Amino acid sequence: MTNQKENYKKQNRYFYFFIIIILSVSVIVLFGMLLNMANTAESLAQSLINKTTSEVNDKLENYFDKIKGSLIATKQLCDQGILDALKINNTSAYFLPVFNTYPEVNTIVVANTEGNEFSIIREDSTWLTNVVFESSDSGMVINRELWKGNIFDKIIIKKWTDCNAQYDPRTRPWFIGAMKTEYPEEPWWTEPYIFFTHQIPGITASMRSFCPYTKKTSIIQYDILLSEISEFTISEHTTANSKTFVLTNDLKVIGLPNEPKFNNPDSISKYVLKEFNKIGSGVLESSVNNWKQLGENYSDAFSLEINDEKWWIKISRFELGKNRLFLIGVAVLENDFLSEVNSTKNVVIGGFLIVLIIIIIVIRQYIVKRKMNLLLALQKEQISNQRDEISKQHKLVVEQKKEIEDSIRYAKRIQTAVLPADKYADSILGEHFIVFRPKDVVSGDFYWATQTEEWIIVTAADSTGHGVPGAFMSMLGVSFLNEIVGKKDVTNTGDILNNLRTSIIDALKPLRGHIHTMTTDNGKEFSAHENIANALKIEFFFANPYHSWERGLNENTNGLVRQYFAKGTDFTKLTYEQVFEVEKKLNNRPRKTLGFRTPSEEFLRLTGYALRS
Repeated sequence: MTNQKENYKKQNRYFYFFIIIILSVSVIVLFGMLLNMANTAESLAQSLINKTTSEVNDKLENYFDKIKGSLIATKQLCDQGILDALKINNTSAYFLPVFNTYPEVNTIVVANTEGNEFSIIREDSTWLTNVVFESSDSGMVINRELWKGNIFDKIIIKKWTDCNAQYDPRTRPWFIGAMKTEYPEEPWWTEPYIFFTHQIPGITASMRSFCPYTKKTSIIQYDILLSEISEFTISEHTTANSKTFVLTNDLKVIGLPNEPKFNNPDSISKYVLKEFNKIGSGVLESSVNNWKQLGENYSDAFSLEINDEKWWIKISRFELGKNRLFLIGVAVLENDFLSEVNSTKNVVIGGFLIVLIIIIIVIRQYIVKRKMNLLLALQKEQISNQRDEISKQHKLVVEQKKEIEDSIRYAKRIQTAVLPADKYADSILGEHFIVFRPKDVVSGDFYWATQTEEWIIVTAADSTGHGVPGAFMSMLGVSFLNEIVGKKDVTNTGDILNNLRTSIIDALKPLRGHIHTMTTDNGKEFSAHENIANALKIEFFFANPYHSWERGLNENTNGLVRQYFAKGTDFTKLTYEQVFEVEKKLNNRPRKTLGFRTPSEEFLRLTGYALRS
C-alpha cells in the first residue's frame, strides 16, 4: 500500500506539473498572439497578401500543369509515330478522351512541316474535324466534318471542302514559335488572344515533335480557355472587399477582380484581354499605375489611398513556361483586416478564459477521483493480498502432497521390480514364506536370494530410505549383490558384505577429484559414510526426510528415465537388456549442462575410464 500511495503522489505531481505546463503554454501563446495582433498594419497586409498570392499562384500552376502534362504525353506519342497528322483514326480516338478529361481544352491540332494538319474543335454539343493538306492544283485544301456522338458511333451533320483556303498551319504563331523554341521539351505559349471560332479568350500551347521512324517533324497544339482564371479570381475573398486579378505581361486583364459588374457570364467575353485601364475598375487601375511608378520589377506590398480608403497592394510575377509571363495582383482594404484582427483578439481572449474554466473543473474532478481511487485501491490491495496468501498456501500444500505421493508411488514400482519374483523364489527355496509388510507404501528394507552350485544365499537388508531414494538404493544393493555373488562367486557372508561396501566405494572412485560432495538418503546403509568420504576425499551430506529436491540430480534423472518407462510401468516385466538399453541411451545423450557433450564423453574425459556400452 505504501508503494500505491507513493505512486499516487508521483501521479499527482505529474498531473499538477502537466496542468502548470498547459497554463504556462496557454499564457505564452495568448500573449504571443496578442503581441502578434498588435503588429503594424503593413505586416498584417503582407501576410494576407502573400497568402492570397500563393494560393492564386498554386491555382494557376495546377490549371496549366495538368494540360501541360497531357500535351507532353501527346508529343511523346507523336515521337513514336503513333499519332500523326495523316493518321486520322488513331489521332481522333486519342484526342476525344483528352477533351473529356480537360474541359479547358477547346482545340487540339497535329500539323507537320509538309502543311498537313488534323484538328478537332469542341463546339457546344458537336465536334468539328478539319483535315488540311496542300494540293498542287487546289492550293491548301480543308476537308471539314461536323458531327456529334463518339468516334465509333458518330452522326455526321455536315461535310464540306474548302479549296484554295487562305490557311496554312506553317504560318501560324503557335507553329512558328514551337519550331523556333530552344526548349523542345517544354510547351511554347502564345500571347493570350480571342479564339476566332468562338470569339472567347484563350491561349495556345504547342510543342515540337520529331519521329525518328518517319523522319517527320510535327507540331502539337492545344487551345486552352482562360475563362476559368476569372472564375477563381472573382471567387477569391481574402477579406470582404479584397480584389484579386491576373494580367498579361503587356497589362491586359485575363483574371477579373471581384466586383459586381464582373459577376455575370458575359463579363468574361466582354472584359477579358482588355487593357487594365479600360475595364472600369478603379482599384485595379490605381494599383497598376502606382506599381508602374515604383518600377515594374517592384514585388513588395505597398499602400495606396483610393477614394479616401487605405489599400495594401502587391503585384508579383507568374512564369508560364520559358517564354510567357503573367502578373498576379492582390489588393486588400486595411479596414477589413483590422476589424478582423480586433474580432480575432476577442475570440482568443474568450477562448483562453474558457480553457481556464475547463482546467479548473478538470482539477476539481481529478482531486475527487483521486480520493475515490485511493480508497478503492486500498480495499483492492487488501483483498488481493488475502487472496494471494490463500492461493500461495494452497499451492504449497498441493505441491508437497504431489511430490510425496509421486515419490512413494515410483519408489514402490522400483522396489517391486528389483525384489525376487515369486516363481524364482519358489524354484530355489522350496517351501518358504516371506514376511514383507512395509509400514507404509514402501520400505527401506529389501530381500534378495540366489542359488550357486553349493549354496542358496538369502539376504534381508535394510537400506532405510523412502520413496525414490529408497527404491534406488534397493536397486543399487541388488545390482552389487548380483555382481558379487553371480560373477565374482563370493559366497562367504562376511566377504559379501565387505565386497558390497567396496563396490560402492569403487563405483565412485573414478570420480575422485571431480566430485566434491555427496548427498544421500539418511538410511543405515550409509552408516559407513566416513569410509566413502575418506576414500573419495569428499564431504558427505544426508538429505532431510521427504526433501527430494535436495538431491536434484536424482530427480532430473528420474524425469529422463520416464521418457522411456512411462508412469505406471511394471518394472517386474522389464528385462536386464531393456534397462541396459535405456542406460546406454541416456549416457550417450548430449546434455546442455555439459556443453552438449554426452555423459559418456565427459566421464571418459574426466576419469580416463569408459562407461560400459
